[in-house]
Amino acid sequence: MLGSVIRFELSYQLKSAAFVLIFALFFLFVFGAVTIDQIQIGSSEAVHINSPAAAQQIIAVMGVIGMFIPVVFLATGVTRDRTLGTEETFRSTPVGDRTLLLGRYVGGLIVSWLCFASVPLAFLAGSLMPWLDQEQMGPFNPGQVFYLYLLLGVINIAVAGTVLYTIANLTRSLLAAWIAMIALLIGWVVAVSLIGELETRDTAALFEPFGIGAASEQTRYWTAAERNAQVPALSGLLLQNRLLYGGVALVLLAIDLALPRGLRVPGALRRKKKLETGPAPAALRPVDLPRTTPAPLGAASFLQLGRRTRFEVGGVVRSVAFWVVLLLSIVNTVGSLWDTGNMYGTQSYPVTRLMVTDILGAFSFIPLAIAVYYTAELVWRERSHRFHEIVDATPTPSWVLVSAKFLAVFVILVALAVVAALTAMLIQTFRGYAAYDVGQYALRLGIDFVIAFGLLTVLALFFQVLTNNRWAGIGVILAFFVVSIVLDQIGFENVLYTYGSTSGWIPWSDMNGGAQFVGISLWLTLYWSLFAVALAVLTFVLWSRGSLEPIGGRLRRLPSRYGTTSAIVTGVALIGFGVVGTWIWYNTSVRNDYLTAEDMRDGAEAYERRWREYEFAPQPTITSVDLDMALYPHKRAYVADVVYTIENREDEPLTTAHVDYGWRTTVLEQSIEGAHIEEAAPEDVHYVFAFDTPMQPGETRTLRAKVESTNPGFKNRGNQSSVNWNGTFVTNDEALPQMGWGGGKILTDRAERRKRGLPEDPRMPAIDDERYWDRSILGADWIDFRAEITTDADQIAVAPGYLVSDTTTGDRRTFTYEQDVPIQNFFAVQSADYEVKEDLWDAPEGQDDVTLQVFYDEHHPYNVDRMIEAMKLSLARFSAAFSPFQYRQMRIQEFPAYQTFAQSFPNTVPYSEAIGFIQKPDEDDDIDAVTYVTAHEVAHQWFGHQLSAAPVQGSTMLIESFAQYGALLVMEDLYGPEQMRRFLRYELDGYLSGRAGEPIEEMPLALVENQQYIHYQKGGLVMYLLRDVVGEEAVNRSLARMIDQWAYKSRPYPRSTDYLAILRDEVGPEHQDLVTDLFERIVLWDVDTEEVRATERADGRWDVTLKVAARKLVADGAGNETEEDFTFPMDVGVFTKHPREAKRGEDYVLFFEKREVRTGTQEITVTVDERPAYAGADPYNKLIDRTPEDNVTAVTVEETAGAD
Repeated sequence: MLGSVIRFELSYQLKSAAFVLIFALFFLFVFGAVTIDQIQIGSSEAVHINSPAAAQQIIAVMGVIGMFIPVVFLATGVTRDRTLGTEETFRSTPVGDRTLLLGRYVGGLIVSWLCFASVPLAFLAGSLMPWLDQEQMGPFNPGQVFYLYLLLGVINIAVAGTVLYTIANLTRSLLAAWIAMIALLIGWVVAVSLIGELETRDTAALFEPFGIGAASEQTRYWTAAERNAQVPALSGLLLQNRLLYGGVALVLLAIDLALPRGLRVPGALRRKKKLETGPAPAALRPVDLPRTTPAPLGAASFLQLGRRTRFEVGGVVRSVAFWVVLLLSIVNTVGSLWDTGNMYGTQSYPVTRLMVTDILGAFSFIPLAIAVYYTAELVWRERSHRFHEIVDATPTPSWVLVSAKFLAVFVILVALAVVAALTAMLIQTFRGYAAYDVGQYALRLGIDFVIAFGLLTVLALFFQVLTNNRWAGIGVILAFFVVSIVLDQIGFENVLYTYGSTSGWIPWSDMNGGAQFVGISLWLTLYWSLFAVALAVLTFVLWSRGSLEPIGGRLRRLPSRYGTTSAIVTGVALIGFGVVGTWIWYNTSVRNDYLTAEDMRDGAEAYERRWREYEFAPQPTITSVDLDMALYPHKRAYVADVVYTIENREDEPLTTAHVDYGWRTTVLEQSIEGAHIEEAAPEDVHYVFAFDTPMQPGETRTLRAKVESTNPGFKNRGNQSSVNWNGTFVTNDEALPQMGWGGGKILTDRAERRKRGLPEDPRMPAIDDERYWDRSILGADWIDFRAEITTDADQIAVAPGYLVSDTTTGDRRTFTYEQDVPIQNFFAVQSADYEVKEDLWDAPEGQDDVTLQVFYDEHHPYNVDRMIEAMKLSLARFSAAFSPFQYRQMRIQEFPAYQTFAQSFPNTVPYSEAIGFIQKPDEDDDIDAVTYVTAHEVAHQWFGHQLSAAPVQGSTMLIESFAQYGALLVMEDLYGPEQMRRFLRYELDGYLSGRAGEPIEEMPLALVENQQYIHYQKGGLVMYLLRDVVGEEAVNRSLARMIDQWAYKSRPYPRSTDYLAILRDEVGPEHQDLVTDLFERIVLWDVDTEEVRATERADGRWDVTLKVAARKLVADGAGNETEEDFTFPMDVGVFTKHPREAKRGEDYVLFFEKREVRTGTQEITVTVDERPAYAGADPYNKLIDRTPEDNVTAVTVEETAGAD
């Protein structure tokens, strides 16, 4: 019997349209993800397209998307009989309830596995396609793909399917199964957010329901070589996770078999109706009924709409499922928002901007499921319960029936948005923040959440009616959702034909608000809403009443099905759609250039082919800048007049000069003294001047230019600009002319370059390429600088230099700045309605005192004092350790959160509101990211603005790694070594994760190619370890000597080899190998404290023996590792609690000394005064350890010899 049930279920489900449709959609999407460059998942330049890592990520992603598959093929097996009215028929057969239940479970599970097999099959097929870039292909092992399908596909579907099957069985409700699916997804989202934090990573990975987190944790630090060859082993956290949820599935299956007919209320508890005896029936007699006057037809329809809507909404609201969904949405909101804005484990103030952004990011799958499933449920509810003929026989227009169903879903979307907003405000309150921005909640959630998914609901309704099948309709709308993402990636980007597009979420900033972008979203929302009206009318025109009529017949009679009113509404909606669309087209394609991503790549290719030959053509050097810039914040525009002094610093006369501008710059006027334009390329914003008489060596001339940047109307994409209503941030390389060929405009994607036949372009020129030694990493030489900036009268404009004048005329305000020492031609102009906090750093004798200023928005006063103090500490530390500070002022200027970074210009630091201004560090526990970022940017005044670098390999070590070291010194001075250890643990995690995601090739620190995980994270670790081994004085002397020899020097600029020569001289012969390992090779250690034993001595002290296994690994750029023997003085510590739990002080440390550790396994014995709890080698992860978690181990206390 069981076999017959399974065969029946297999036959029934495999022949269904849902199986064919879902299989085909998943196959096509994965095939495209493998074979189409723009949508490839999991691969990079270093990780092959057909690698196990790519297969793992694709299977994991599609597994999450495919959580609805068990609902379709498993959960429906329980509810199908009741829906089709065959429940009693099956129960009259000799097939037992348990046999029927188990057979349908097994059959549905097999069908689900077969359907999801489309994913590995598509991956295998795609990997064989001949047009794939062979440079990104590697050895292929189909067995690994099958293993990953079993690990992350078969097991997940079995677990999720069993959960959903059980819920459907116990409740006999398909809706309950859908809600259970949402709950699983919420659990996954919350777990993923916790996996991102060091402190909760292992626990979250263990309980994450799909095993994706546990697999990712095992491969987190894998290199490209490992990702190309290996799959995660079924061990450790991953094995525990799979066993945990496999056990859950078995328990649930046992519950199903114990309750094959679901949950039933025991008979004793059922309410018994009393038999009531009424009066004897009366004799028939005539009754006078009141006369009624029918309402006008239109009014009656609207009355019906109101009552029908109340009925539909009431049915939703009264259902348990609705309240469960709201509860789940609260859980999801809390899980997503509780730790929002986290940086180095430190929370941010829960500003509304962060809360709404996280709601939109983490919440989207819930309204998607609602729009897709609830729509299908409401459309098919009457037919499922077999009272559709009664409803359809009533004199209720079809538009009323359809509109009421849409409004019911819309009410759910509104309820979800309101609940999310209220939950977010409760979280804000709990975290001590009361500056609620209710208007922002209403506006952003209204447009980007309610309306966006409301438009999707209209489309879902249409597809349900068009396909005439619940599951086909669901499949088509999900396919639309996925295909729209794919089409956007392959060039179909125009908002005019991207249904529901509002050009992305409304960008928001506390400084600038979002008003300048809201209008754009409103136009696009109106455009697609008008189309949705026409689509809704078409939907109810096609609505089938009574017996379900094939869609073909309805389509053939479509013109006759339109009534006068529906035709008028459709016509008005389409006319409005056309008018608004024309307005959008006028803005995006006439007032602005409509450029797709492919168009921009074409432009970059054309630019390189035309101008690359002039890369090394000798050019004049800019030696002074006199800028007059007028900012128009509310027009989002500027006009700049600039006068350059240019000098021929070459050894030969110059006959031409190349002048290049940013892509978005409009050149109004330009001239070079004694020269004329020989070649103009306005499409490239590039011009070649020919000198009337050659410019002789040492000769100076004047270059004048007038440029503007405007933002008329709005663009198809990318409507953010450097000029904002409040918070302008314009850099000189965007706005002003540069001398040379314009290398920043070329394609950098290696695969794209290969596809277009362009030569390989290295990330950074080789360190020994002499052609670049006379250039600066900042693309600029040292200049004299003056600027006059005019802005609105209620704003303050800031530029490098000292304020000479501040005058207001009418509604305009002008600031004049002059710099009295040379700076690099690298600067920015900012303007906003600033508050200003000012202080003074009392410099040591012989140096000028320094004025300190923070220009900040009134909404963000929280960390201003902390920034001032960090500047003081930094100036004092760096002036004493490296060289005197070169300016008399240091300033920080806030800018809007459209970008999230801080950047150091001469005596000015633009600083995003999204980082330090809203951090909320706790003095005792949290890592002070505000002080860290501030100290890092102040350090750039030495490393970047005293010491520059040639733009070759290793240059960012001289700039970023040294600034990182400076910030670490300040942090340790302020908070002690304990917080530094916690900070460095984050840095180690960042470095190991970064090398795992390296797209091309990892480089040694001294040859770093602007790889952030190397020059930031590894750079800080290396400098801290170097200081620990050779001493701070030696390291600081080496940096001071470097500045002394190379400050303000050019032609040639310094390189990392220059520093290493100084460092080697400072540290002496005993540390030469260490310098080589840290800077010139990729070296990692693997220190494992395998066991710690402790024995109490007779004198009450404790002998502690550590069994330590240690390896030294030397890696190549792809991550292939070889072992080397080593002996190294390594920290050995014994503690009363785990070091990661220590926030302050040293009272938990029983022993801490350096001991020689060598390759292999060894035992180290030390004696301590108190009972130990933990011990380890390199317990604070000063070394770059391949697996940092196993350095410290709990102590096992052994019985004293001779004890009873």
